[in-house]
Amino acid sequence: MNKQLITNVLIVALFLLIGVFVFRSFPLSDLQNKDDNVNNTFTPEEIVTSFTYDNGLYEYIGSLDFPNGCYELETHAIVRESYPEQVVLVFNAQRGEEDAFCIQAIKTIPFRILFSASEHATVTATYNGEGIDLLIIQNEALDILEFVEDVE
Repeated sequence: MNKQLITNVLIVALFLLIGVFVFRSFPLSDLQNKDDNVNNTFTPEEIVTSFTYDNGLYEYIGSLDFPNGCYELETHAIVRESYPEQVVLVFNAQRGEEDAFCIQAIKTIPFRILFSASEHATVTATYNGEGIDLLIIQNEALDILEFVEDVE
C-alpha cells in the first residue's frame, strides 16, 4: 500500500510538472482575450451613408456598427482645393482605454459630416487611413437622421 501511495504522488507530481512546462511555453498574451488585439484591426466592408447637397453644402449622415461598446469614432472631411474639389471623408475608429472591460454587443455609432464644395466634387473615404467603399443612398431619409440630431 505504501508503494501505491508513492506511485500516485509521483504521477500527480509528473502531471503538475507537465502543466507548468506547458503553461510557461506559451506567452501570457496568447492566453488573454483575443478581442484585445482588435484595437486597429476591425474594419467594416463598406460605409453606408446618405447625402444631400444644397447650395454648396454637402451633408453625409449614417452610422457604423462596432463589435463592442469600447470603440470611439471620429469623422471629418478634407477638401482639397482643385476643380472639381477632391474630398476625402475621414473615419478614424479606435478602442477606448486598454484596461476597460468591454461587453461583446454590437454598438452603433452615428456620424454626420458637413463640408462646402462645388456640385462637381469627387468624394472618397478612408477608414483608419485605408481606402474604403462608400455605399451612398442619395436623397433618401435614413432612420438614423433623428438619432444623429439627438446626439449632437
